[in-house]
Amino acid sequence: MSVKSQLENQGSPVRQFFEEYEDRVGRKECLALLQSNKPFSPPLLESPSRSYYYYVGITIEYLIRYITNNNSLDFENTKARSGWIPGEARFVDQILFENVAQAYLDGRKVDELAVYSATALAMLDSLRRSGMLPQSFSQEVPDEKISRIKRLPCGSNIDEKTVLFLFDEYCFDALSWEFYVQDVLTITSLFVDALNNPTGDLYQSKFVAYNQVLAGSAAAWGLGAEFDCVIQQNGRQILTDIKTTIRPLNIGHLRQLIVYALFHDELLDGLAITDVGIYSSRAGSFRYLPIEDVIKKCMPAFKSIAEAKERFFSEVTAGYPFQA
Repeated sequence: MSVKSQLENQGSPVRQFFEEYEDRVGRKECLALLQSNKPFSPPLLESPSRSYYYYVGITIEYLIRYITNNNSLDFENTKARSGWIPGEARFVDQILFENVAQAYLDGRKVDELAVYSATALAMLDSLRRSGMLPQSFSQEVPDEKISRIKRLPCGSNIDEKTVLFLFDEYCFDALSWEFYVQDVLTITSLFVDALNNPTGDLYQSKFVAYNQVLAGSAAAWGLGAEFDCVIQQNGRQILTDIKTTIRPLNIGHLRQLIVYALFHDELLDGLAITDVGIYSSRAGSFRYLPIEDVIKKCMPAFKSIAEAKERFFSEVTAGYPFQA
């Protein structure tokens, strides 16, 4: 189970830990300080689906990683290329990765084609997290579509052509591509401005880690709590979640950051984390707080971070394996 699902389940050891030790006043104060202080850029599409929001969020994470690595990606060292996938989906994974995901994240500045490739990475990322592809990939293809697929110029055989056709169909129909791509490009522009503008929240920041599983969580659960990135700014090392929501941050977002902070081990993780923060991508807003302040305000029963970490690790380990 993910950190999010653990926090949402009232019977989980993680949720029980917060119920026992969390101070509501301190929680409210920290949450307010992490909220974006800038307006959000809403989707152009009216009433987007959950899938739309999901794909925008994951695609943005890949594009941020691409941009901050000088318009390049170490594809093999991404979530889209690590982890288990069901056997019947492996040929889809291979075709999308080789023909789409790598095709346009090729050093160019982010444009529509780069968004196209990043969306393929988002689909492969989702496949590894859930073991599932969009439903259309498992349905029988109607005869009228097969005739169109055979005429496609891309793909060396009918299997490749079919996968590429289904991916394009999902992008253009399910994601409403025209609106989707403009939304992603707008959010990307906000990020570039935050990074390069002297008044931007990310100006002179450095991204030093991406999508790393915290060693402590693997030891406690046998599975990993994976944060989005670590941003170095003003001598601070900030464990950061990237959020594409158009709504204010909620309790779950703060709790997720606290879980990461409590599982963090400087020696095992190779990271000297000092703060936790939120990058609100639809606003270009980056807000963060020292871990010491967060623990002191949210869990005042503990005299130190070390004590909080020890108690947390002990209690969540004792409560596992946990079945929802």
